[in-house]
Amino acid sequence: MRQMRDVTYDFKKLYTLLQQLISAPDPQQLASDLIQNITEAANPLEVSMKVATSSFIYGATCEQEVLTPSEWVTTVTLAEKQNYLMAQASQLFMQISLGYEVASSQVELTVLVEGVGTGLRNVVEGNQEQGQATPPTQEILAELLLAHTAWENLALELGRAVRSAEVSAAVVAEVARLSNTAMTKMDKAMHLFVLAGQAAGTTAPVYVIDITTRQRSLVRQLAYSAMLQKHGTSAESDLDRLNKARESFMKAHWELLDGAPETSEHPALNDTTNVCIIRQMREVLTYFELVDIAALEENMADLVRLVPLTTKSMEVAVGQYEHVEAVSCESAQLSPEEWQGLLLELGRLRRLSQQVCIDFFLNSTSAETLQDARGL
Repeated sequence: MRQMRDVTYDFKKLYTLLQQLISAPDPQQLASDLIQNITEAANPLEVSMKVATSSFIYGATCEQEVLTPSEWVTTVTLAEKQNYLMAQASQLFMQISLGYEVASSQVELTVLVEGVGTGLRNVVEGNQEQGQATPPTQEILAELLLAHTAWENLALELGRAVRSAEVSAAVVAEVARLSNTAMTKMDKAMHLFVLAGQAAGTTAPVYVIDITTRQRSLVRQLAYSAMLQKHGTSAESDLDRLNKARESFMKAHWELLDGAPETSEHPALNDTTNVCIIRQMREVLTYFELVDIAALEENMADLVRLVPLTTKSMEVAVGQYEHVEAVSCESAQLSPEEWQGLLLELGRLRRLSQQVCIDFFLNSTSAETLQDARGL
């Protein structure tokens, strides 16, 4: 796959020149002018193609590629982006199947399907121009290939939905199955990315990038699950999927804010101490709670309106977490009511901390007294 990434990169250089020749008013004259450029572009392609051909014929083994921190960031970010776009495509399909904003959803879905196909190919193969590496391990590649296969089948169903006047219950069920498969495989691949980054000892915040960018996908999955539940084809499993998205989002939200210890599954997360990021995460949570209510009530109008606002707000937070040292913001302008609420909450926390200390002291004293009495 790494060799084919080189082939693609070299071919694009030659392809650009050939396209100029095809569209030129005088192709022969332009070919004469560009002969040196074409030769310089063709030679590397010949070399990379020979290496790739040899790998196909005789087989190939290689050591695990060493990614730079920048390559880790780019590769993980773009991989999770495809997961988000698949969830968005599934949501748009559900809007069409429910007859909600059909025309605009069909246009958006058509553009999105093509974009995801290209994006997934880049995730599988890598893209030198974007600084996107090939998957660092065979295990990651295997999951990505399964996700890509599921997406190709899903894209066919989505394409039919765009062209159809009505969407049958059978098609809805098939889209749900393929969508679930594709996103599950992408989730597995992202988890393996985190483990690979942890094993490689990279300084890139791979897990932070994964968990923050995945929040956007979970918002889309929540909306998609709510719309799928409205169809009623598999009510129990749809509700389970909806609840899982809700719980996963909230768990990750508070882990980002409060921090989390290192486990065998992921590295430690530091708590968030930047006031600007905390403020942004508060906005994210406010939007998400509204999305959650709309999902439980199956309110399509509110879902369609609120989901983009939530993901856009989370996208700001993603950028902040990636570049914490550069984050700054103006001081908050609180209303009198907000100041009052803040002071009341601080007072409540002070009382609670005092009560905890008193209870601890009393319990400790009682335990010591009881122990002394038993000693007598």
